[in-house]
Amino acid sequence: APTDGLAHPMTVLPLCDGAFWQRNPDTGIDWAHIVHAEETLTVHRAVPLAGSATLAHAITDIRDRGAERGASMVERLSLAAPDGQPLADIDVTTVLRRNGGFGGPPPDKVLRTELPDRAPDASIDIDTPSASATRLCISGELTVASGVAMDPGQCMLRGLAGFAIAGRAVLTLACGNRPERLRRLRVRYGGPLLTDETLRVDFWHTAPGSGVLRMRSVQRGAVVLSIGTASWDV
Repeated sequence: APTDGLAHPMTVLPLCDGAFWQRNPDTGIDWAHIVHAEETLTVHRAVPLAGSATLAHAITDIRDRGAERGASMVERLSLAAPDGQPLADIDVTTVLRRNGGFGGPPPDKVLRTELPDRAPDASIDIDTPSASATRLCISGELTVASGVAMDPGQCMLRGLAGFAIAGRAVLTLACGNRPERLRRLRVRYGGPLLTDETLRVDFWHTAPGSGVLRMRSVQRGAVVLSIGTASWDV
């Protein structure tokens, strides 16, 4: 819930989530075969509950993974106050599975963050909404194509729903439920997120003001977010 006239950091994502431009045929993207791979929110200053802001959108990187593996694309969405002061940046990594082999530069080799080899320092269970109570379900066409076994009445949620749940967990487990303390949250999606189930977020402190997390479906035993990193004001 908002506190002290400030918006919850996760509200920044829908503020910056514009039209589904990848579906425009002029882009050349085979939109039915794209995968939302990673999402990063960097908060520069607290977002007020009311007011106006400007949004800038740019493609910052496109990498060729090869004809069989597609391409990776990074978008940056930047939210700023009317006076130009930055509020937040959102970096979205998408895998374009049918758009590789164009001869572009290959992906950089990135040192991946690993989960600590010990029990989590804290965990929290959060229920996803029912299918009838949310508009965040993706299209039935993509749900069927996923091949994920679902109970009647269930549907698949957009990845941003998992990002928001991860953010809620970090605020609870690390930030004392003070949204203004959160500085950065990055997640790597690991599998489909469904309605009407319980998600368990395991959290490890790695240093003062930083930690890592993983999110799993309790019912299916399946990983939803393979890893996330967070930083906050101590």
